[in-house]
Amino acid sequence: MISPALFWFLSLVAFLAAFIFIMWRERNVRFFFYFVFGSLTAFFVFDVPSSILGYYGYSVQHYLIFFFTVPLSMTLTEGFCVAITIYVYEHLPWLFGLLKRK
Repeated sequence: MISPALFWFLSLVAFLAAFIFIMWRERNVRFFFYFVFGSLTAFFVFDVPSSILGYYGYSVQHYLIFFFTVPLSMTLTEGFCVAITIYVYEHLPWLFGLLKRK
């Protein structure tokens, strides 16, 4: 059985690897800005209010570094996901064409 901490850090590594691949392939600084603004937006709009209001509780043993009761790895991963989602939306239009109703 896989531990929650191991699963989380393997997920973090997978999203980081995808983000590095995008940065290497595109060589475009705007994906870094998507990462930064996605992280900041997720942190201030979703994570901090949810944590302060008691909707989420994070375990120190799984996430290690916290900032305002939110794990730093969580915030970084959300930024990676924003950049990855924008990349996929821009480069796989045929996939979204299949998902749209006509």
